Amino acid sequence: MKKNILQTSNLIFIHIFLLIFSFLWTSCSSSDEYKEELPDLSDINFTLKINRLEKDIDKITTIDDAAKFVRQYPDFADKYLLRGQFGDSATIDEIFKLSQSPYIDTLIQEVNAHLGDIEDIRLQLETAFKVIKYHYPDFKIPAVYTVVTGFSNDLFVDSSMVVIGIDYFLGKNTRYTVRNHRGEKLPAYMTDRYQKNYIAPAVMILFAQVFNQKEERDKTLLSEMIAFGKTYEFAKMTMPDVPDSVLISYSGEETDKCFANQDVLWAHFVQKNLFFDKSQATLNKYIGERPFTSEIGDDCPGRIGRWIGWQIVRNYLKNNPDIALPQLMKEARAQYIFEKSKYKPMQ
Repeated sequence: MKKNILQTSNLIFIHIFLLIFSFLWTSCSSSDEYKEELPDLSDINFTLKINRLEKDIDKITTIDDAAKFVRQYPDFADKYLLRGQFGDSATIDEIFKLSQSPYIDTLIQEVNAHLGDIEDIRLQLETAFKVIKYHYPDFKIPAVYTVVTGFSNDLFVDSSMVVIGIDYFLGKNTRYTVRNHRGEKLPAYMTDRYQKNYIAPAVMILFAQVFNQKEERDKTLLSEMIAFGKTYEFAKMTMPDVPDSVLISYSGEETDKCFANQDVLWAHFVQKNLFFDKSQATLNKYIGERPFTSEIGDDCPGRIGRWIGWQIVRNYLKNNPDIALPQLMKEARAQYIFEKSKYKPMQ
């Protein structure tokens, strides 16, 4: 009986403790962003070109024109259109069908009207690639294409090519419903990030995967958190002027509250013993796409485990200032980064 009373007392204490933290979460806000700076890029000289493929596709009127397009952009045909999988003829037919679709003209007009010449995006990507070149001298600048997809794919990135499905990023300026590759309508909390200012950061977040190493056998939540943290830090270091909120797709208010309430978040993860949990349900709750993390509070944004992982990585770099970007991305041991970060905001 005595043991049961003690257990009940502990549960009451934890419940009150979490209620207090929940109150703090909804009542505090602060901006305390970690600042990154660009390295000296004066010795790295190149001009990035963005190939506007939607303009070439708009000019296609015959199958022969489509065949010429495929020959002109073989990397796009092979990797984005999967020519090797579907064959040359099917790829040409796909491009021709896209060019003749009745809504493509309208989408191209909307892209031109609302996004313009995208010179600002080009400059952002050019600087980001220069930062990568600074840290990885053997890095080869990828080909960069934009294309109007009709909502089939928002972004494609590998080490040699970037394809931006630019019609995805019209935001509220389009009359069309943005859907995923399965044709499912995306919820508002996801479509809100499909704005022009998200394009270059989204490219860098995906491009980070070219360099980001992790232990494949480590299936813990902590491993996924650290992997995302390295990804966001890679993006931040390549474009430090982009706000954290844009990189992680939070509102400015949500980001402020995350910084102000790191102790709340830490307490939740420690008390629930979440870091080394391997269950898919737990991973979905804390790093999966959700409008908010109800387990912490309705004001706590979704994917909060990714944000905490980012702060752990930042602490790791603060406590180990000799670690450069290549060393960070090469370090695959999540628990090592966690321990060396000494990230414990409740202390």
